[in-house]
Amino acid sequence: MNPETPIQQLELRVANLDCEHDAAAIERGLRGSPGLVDLKVYPKASKVRLTFDPAATDAETLRRRLEALGFPAQRGLEMAGPPKPWRNPKVLSSAASGLLLLIGWLLGRAGVPEVVPTVVYGLAIVTGGYFFGREAIEELIFEREIGIELLMSIAAVVAALMGQAAEGAMLVFLYSISEAAEGYTEEKTRAAIRALMDLAPKVALVRRDGREVEIPVEELRVGDVFIVKPGQSVPTDGVVILGRSSVDQSPVTGESIPVEKVEG
Repeated sequence: MNPETPIQQLELRVANLDCEHDAAAIERGLRGSPGLVDLKVYPKASKVRLTFDPAATDAETLRRRLEALGFPAQRGLEMAGPPKPWRNPKVLSSAASGLLLLIGWLLGRAGVPEVVPTVVYGLAIVTGGYFFGREAIEELIFEREIGIELLMSIAAVVAALMGQAAEGAMLVFLYSISEAAEGYTEEKTRAAIRALMDLAPKVALVRRDGREVEIPVEELRVGDVFIVKPGQSVPTDGVVILGRSSVDQSPVTGESIPVEKVEG
């Protein structure tokens, strides 16, 4: 590290980062990268924080390394949406596996020598199982764990060795599709939660020192008395201590009609 060059921090929102196994895969793939000083992975928030030496590497290089591991990423606190399918390596891998599976089936129906579709099915297994197969091996070696990925990989290989390459390729294709869809579904869920949170008020009308003051909700303190006028949303949890009115609680319950609230 060059002492004259200050280290920089990069925060990325990452697709396909859905669980602790994905976080471990990112850590294994990025640890030891030239110029990388520190790495924090937050699977629940689908976020990665990288601290790096700009004299040895740059943000784009680290982002590309993440993509090569099967985790498309972009700067900012949130992604505009799930990555496009043609930019998602896991989706591309699964699609290629499905295409090879179809080609192998067509070749088998065409009456070509059996070895030809078998080779194509083998390519389908390797292509579709690349990401979860690699993850299975890394889990076994580095974490001493046997997961579903390893069991699926063994099942596909054993099926091929027993002369059932088509079944093995089908197994890999279906599982790779489920893996790709999982990341997409997780990101859609996060986007829905963020949209719901955006409905919550950003400011609160608080009574302090005998005056009504509008402050950001982040500055609310326990014991503050805040005022909610008819039809407004409630900025945080609280108990009605005075008055009665209609309250918009749609961000919590989804109910579109204001609900009557009384003291207590």
